[in-house]
Amino acid sequence: MKSIPILILLQVVCLASAFPYSYFNMNTLPYTALPEYFSWRDVPGVVRPIQYQGQCGSCFIFASIAAIEGQLSIHYGNHQKLSEQEMIDCLHDGYHYLGCKGGHYSDVFEFARKHGIVSAYDYPYTGSQNQCRSQGLGIHGTKVRSYVQLPRDEEMIRNALYKHGPLFISFQAPTGFDEHIGGIFTDHFGGCHANGKRDHTALLIGWGTENGHDYWIIKNSYGTWWGESGFFKMTRGINLCGIADDVSYPILY
Repeated sequence: MKSIPILILLQVVCLASAFPYSYFNMNTLPYTALPEYFSWRDVPGVVRPIQYQGQCGSCFIFASIAAIEGQLSIHYGNHQKLSEQEMIDCLHDGYHYLGCKGGHYSDVFEFARKHGIVSAYDYPYTGSQNQCRSQGLGIHGTKVRSYVQLPRDEEMIRNALYKHGPLFISFQAPTGFDEHIGGIFTDHFGGCHANGKRDHTALLIGWGTENGHDYWIIKNSYGTWWGESGFFKMTRGINLCGIADDVSYPILY
């Protein structure tokens, strides 16, 4: 199995004046109306295949792009794979981004609002930062209008996931996370606390309960050999690793 280092997510504050976003405000579904198990993987096209980000600290890009792709499928029936590489190459001046050393999801949404994101077919992944070539493609990409920031409430997050689609999440990845091979992640490696620094991002796609143990279902970007074919389960209901602290989803035009 390949060894995958814990990659860097810079914690940068996104100012409301810099990009249009809103806090989650809805009448939540009655909790009894939600199924015991739900996964967007069961809805064809919403969750794209697992990818491998390599040695580039681009987890925030993979998770942000995956959230946009989910909205694209749910609302428009468009299952196109969007380009992470365009973000690696083209997020620079005016964005909180340090190449393959990390960044912030709001920058991906902001870039998509201004310029659109092209397909991975037109701009394939290389896993390293290169010169931006978006303008030379002459293609109109997928655009984002705004995004919604969710409160630190796992039941409300569950309702939003069910109603709106896959969600961007960030959390603290403890030492040994890269060696996870399956089962429900319960911080058995230690070093994970709800008030710790969040340094990894992924896509929240569902939930379930196993032998009375509630869990989240999450898509990672460490390749199919990691976790459960690239996905993993994390304990739900105790804000493990700060998983509920920074959750959002984009709104498309």
